[in-house]
Amino acid sequence: MHDPLKHCTAAGDLRIDHFGHAITCETDDVLTEERRNIILRQTLPAAIQLHAERLSVRPVARPAVIPQTGLGMCDNFTIPRRHHTVGVSGADMILYANIFPTSGPTAWAGPCVRLDDGRLFAAAVNFDPRQIVTRNVYVRVAAHELGHALGFARVQFLMLNMISEIPNVRGRPKVSVISTPKTKAMARQYHSCPTLEGIELEDEGGSDGSPSHWRKRNMRDELMTSDVGVGLYSALTLAAFEDMGVYVANYSAAEMLWWGKNSGCGLLEKKCLTDGITEYPALFCSQFDEDLKFFCTYDRLSLGRCDLKRHDEALPEEYR
Repeated sequence: MHDPLKHCTAAGDLRIDHFGHAITCETDDVLTEERRNIILRQTLPAAIQLHAERLSVRPVARPAVIPQTGLGMCDNFTIPRRHHTVGVSGADMILYANIFPTSGPTAWAGPCVRLDDGRLFAAAVNFDPRQIVTRNVYVRVAAHELGHALGFARVQFLMLNMISEIPNVRGRPKVSVISTPKTKAMARQYHSCPTLEGIELEDEGGSDGSPSHWRKRNMRDELMTSDVGVGLYSALTLAAFEDMGVYVANYSAAEMLWWGKNSGCGLLEKKCLTDGITEYPALFCSQFDEDLKFFCTYDRLSLGRCDLKRHDEALPEEYR
């Protein structure tokens, strides 16, 4: 954040973004001192604390040297020279952070360096200057992105053989689930479903890294769904981290998730509505726009509305 060539200092600046594309900075893209302070003094410390209170790792025994090349997204960040030579001691993880315009997401993060035992040790995280705010939901967004940096990502899941494919689920030919032992056991306990094979991963949205998120339909308001929202750091996500083999989870610090709790297997095996009727009216609704009314939300904490839409053409079977 202190390298003027790596962020926008004024409107009209020409910069190369983290994906190699040339951009012209606009006024709202400028990294101000206020924005830097929000990220460095408020958002990142609070987001890091959310993970530090819940995940433990073995201390690194010797200085970790960051390679000169092959760092993925970190190649486009400013890395202190001593990180490449002397290395870094006394750290559980290194974050290279920046504030630079993005074309879509509020923020993004990705791992760059892996230790010999497979543990992720260094990562890049970037925040869009236009979307920086001093609200708790923004801390949850940052914590979500740090979750990806810590390994909650499809690449890591595949590398560790954490994913299974389950056929014929709610009209879908197959779904991907995290099926590792602690995650499966926690999911069965949470949903009160003794036959559950794991927790589904998202497959909607395409380019936003959806398979690196829990399926929102089943895990609404959880930290690691693609739409962070409330961003509750539940025992389900802790179990997934622990199944990676490098973290020890503090389940006493898990935040309570209510969506689908004790639902039984039906919530996960059946569609939201069948012939316009749902078995879970607290979660799914059947009112159309022309019948606009407000209802208590499933957690009984606020008012919400039903957002069903009518379509002129038949939808694929899995969406009916």
